[in-house]
Amino acid sequence: MKPTKKQILLAVALVAGVTLGFYYIPHNWFGDVLTRAYYYVSHHLAKVMMVLAGCAALALFFYYAPSKLIKKQVPLAIVMVFGMLTLISYYVPHKMSVDYIETMNKWEQIVVAFAFLLGLLSLFFSHYHKITRKADGWGYSIFVFVGFLAMVVPAFYSHGKQTTELGLTALGWSYRHIYTALSGTMFAVLAFYIVSTAYRSFRIKTMQAFVLFVAAFILILGKVPLGQIIWDSLLGWTGAGVSDVIEWIMGVPAVAGKRGIMIGISIVAIVTSFKIIFGIEKQYLGKD
Repeated sequence: MKPTKKQILLAVALVAGVTLGFYYIPHNWFGDVLTRAYYYVSHHLAKVMMVLAGCAALALFFYYAPSKLIKKQVPLAIVMVFGMLTLISYYVPHKMSVDYIETMNKWEQIVVAFAFLLGLLSLFFSHYHKITRKADGWGYSIFVFVGFLAMVVPAFYSHGKQTTELGLTALGWSYRHIYTALSGTMFAVLAFYIVSTAYRSFRIKTMQAFVLFVAAFILILGKVPLGQIIWDSLLGWTGAGVSDVIEWIMGVPAVAGKRGIMIGISIVAIVTSFKIIFGIEKQYLGKD
């Protein structure tokens, strides 16, 4: 049977990974690992056999079980069990609960790392297919690979350091003259959209829009020297400077609004979490 492109890519990646591992990892490291593995197996043979038996049972289960059971019921059961255990562990003051939370946090970091790698590969394959098919805007996909290589290659070459005693490294030069410049350009472009959105938002049609306009006008007025001069000449008799008014706006109404938004987000997050734990929300499983 002729191998597919995906199988060829996986084989190449495996060979490259093993080659890099033998090249960069000290050779005595493999000897230590083999010695420790032999010691552990010889002294914990029962545990090793139980783990192997469990793996074999899981392999047989996933091989003979119906696809609907594997795709739907098993993920729902895993989410429900671990979701309830994690939720209960936060309210049980016991060492076992603390150890469980620490273990789950470590697993979360591992899963996030693999999810990041999967997302990166998905991004590359998506733009690769876009380039090969010459889809609309395929030229921009080339810059995805160019930008990735422009940052990753110097990072490996510089060992993740931006500066040394001799000055900027290749990574530092790429970060300062490529990443920083592109970030500034993106924010400069976003400024026009922000102004356009502000113009549409500040149309005074309701009382809420009027309050928003007054607060924004005072904030903008206090950020420029001319605004402070105008404030002092017109409202200086009040004894309150424009900086004092801005501080009050940012410390009282703005904080109150932020807290209200955070409370609403927290309630929605709690409800969504319970819906996911009890199997009501199933969108993360994908389409049937």
